[in-house]
Amino acid sequence: MNHEDRLEFQKPNEYERYRYLLNDGRKHRLAIIIPGGGFYIVADYLEGKPIAQKMNENGISAVTVRYRVREKAAFPAPLDDVAAAIDEALRRAEEWNLDVGGDAGTADLTGTDGTARGDAGTESLMDENGFIRGDVLARRRGKDGNLCGNGDPGDYMLIGFSAGAYLAAAMGTEELGYKKYGFRKPGAITLCYPVLSMKSGVTHEGSRQMLFGQNPDEEMMKRCSLESLVTPSYPPTFLWCGTEDTDVPQENTKRFDRALTAAGVSHVTKFYPDTKHGVGLGAGTGAAGWFEEALSFMQKALDT
Repeated sequence: MNHEDRLEFQKPNEYERYRYLLNDGRKHRLAIIIPGGGFYIVADYLEGKPIAQKMNENGISAVTVRYRVREKAAFPAPLDDVAAAIDEALRRAEEWNLDVGGDAGTADLTGTDGTARGDAGTESLMDENGFIRGDVLARRRGKDGNLCGNGDPGDYMLIGFSAGAYLAAAMGTEELGYKKYGFRKPGAITLCYPVLSMKSGVTHEGSRQMLFGQNPDEEMMKRCSLESLVTPSYPPTFLWCGTEDTDVPQENTKRFDRALTAAGVSHVTKFYPDTKHGVGLGAGTGAAGWFEEALSFMQKALDT
């Protein structure tokens, strides 16, 4: 573990989001950024803050997500944390000057005490341990069709790295992601050196163990392998990994590429030469320039 990883390890193991909002009086598109770290740490220093700052340089507001890891990473807890960040951004789109398309869902779904407001009183968004309850979040947003957007894409982007890419990609599925939580579909997704499959021999074993334990049911792992959940409605996707990546099997990227192709989903897949795992913006590697390529792809997808 390097010095930066040790500093991340020492931070509270709890949900947090960091805002990088442009404040020039105009509305801006939104990028939700989900760093990796094998569900052991959240590498915000490498795959969070630098990406958000780059987004700001290109006129896009950003939010980075710190999700629960290690002993608190049991699925779907980290995905619930990503959902909480999306929920807040969509609810506060007007306040934060975000252009997220359509009816962003600015209704106040939560009270100051963290409870979700509804027609039949209130339900706590937090469980007895202070963790976000994804089931309540989904029910509250699902009560209003304008918030769900009837499946229409919203003008927001998701960017995930390594283990964080599993969460970003899962949010793009109907079964585990946006539809379950009652969000408008992401307008575009970028997946960087991603963990996507949970199948033995393909997955990143450390990430799988953090999410699902030492001996998960293999049938369940097949159902949680995201290549099996791609449908024709999956968001446009920019997908990449390095040819020298020996940390996460490149087969994750290859299988997801095949699934996107089979479903007819607009996508670009890149295998950058001389590039290892965990390179962030990729300066000095064969992946230098991936950010510009991905952003161009996502902007065009949102403009369509």
